[in-house]
Amino acid sequence: MKKAALLVVVLVAIVAVSALAIGKGKAEIYKGYLSCVRCATSPTGKAGDGTVMKTDADKHAVACMTEAHCAASGYGLEINEGTDTAKNFVFYKFDKKGSDMAAKILTNTKRKSGVLVEVKGVKEMGMIKVYSMKEVK
Repeated sequence: MKKAALLVVVLVAIVAVSALAIGKGKAEIYKGYLSCVRCATSPTGKAGDGTVMKTDADKHAVACMTEAHCAASGYGLEINEGTDTAKNFVFYKFDKKGSDMAAKILTNTKRKSGVLVEVKGVKEMGMIKVYSMKEVK
């Protein structure tokens, strides 16, 4: 009886550890353009600066993204999942850490628009859990 109980405990522990391992995605590198959540998810499809986010997210202005109401919404990454000639930007929101990193980059960038970044992280349910981020010059 003790052996059977021990076996059950060991099996439960193995299943629990396996479930945790499956839930953890592998970190990948994503390259795209910064955007605030407010503009990226606008019901009109246009940012506050008039940028059409689905096709022109690479032109989104830093001044727009750093306005108080935009900055308060958090940040994310616009990734072109189309082609160079037929752009189709898809937005992935950052976790809190990623939003904080994006805010620092937007504060320090010399660019006026189209802030290209490289992000190391894990996509989970339409969101990116960010480990590191750097501006691509």
